[in-house]
Amino acid sequence: MPLSYAVHAYSWTSSWSNQSLWIIDHVKDLGFDYIEIPMMEIEKVDPPAIRERLESASLGVCCSVVLSDKTDITSSDAATRRRGVAFLKRCVDAAREMGSDVLSGVIYSALGYLPEELPGPAHWERAASSLREVARYAEDRGVTIGLEPVNRYESFLINTCDQALEMIETIGMENVAVHLDAYHMNIEENDFYHPTVK
Repeated sequence: MPLSYAVHAYSWTSSWSNQSLWIIDHVKDLGFDYIEIPMMEIEKVDPPAIRERLESASLGVCCSVVLSDKTDITSSDAATRRRGVAFLKRCVDAAREMGSDVLSGVIYSALGYLPEELPGPAHWERAASSLREVARYAEDRGVTIGLEPVNRYESFLINTCDQALEMIETIGMENVAVHLDAYHMNIEENDFYHPTVK
């Protein structure tokens, strides 16, 4: 199977909108196979416009997003968790509409946010339960959910490949996968080729 190469749109912009569509053509000109579209500001994302530009450029797409303290699915506040699930479902719909079959990122806890209480099993279970609901929703739409482990300074929940695999087992859905990022692996993993702490 030939390798495919992708680049994140954040290499050129910190806020995706229709003003960013030119990046799709630029990415194609640079020889990449895919562009990663950020959906942190989902209200600015225009899936039909993105899909049209992608098809014109013959470029593939994947989508990424992170949770905030307002959409943190590890939160003890049920309303916050519901907002997080609704937000992730909206991102699944947008990804599918623009032609992506992958939604990935820090979707298991708020990026850069530590809970006031000491993290424990309840945070894990709340994240798994919420992600199970999102994964079921995504499965019906042909979308794979990717868990991206990030370093301990950016998330308290999933920092290693091993932890991501454990979360996938807890979720129990076939359309959940691991998204490995070399930057974070360099900080947290003890071996790039066998990234595990066991």
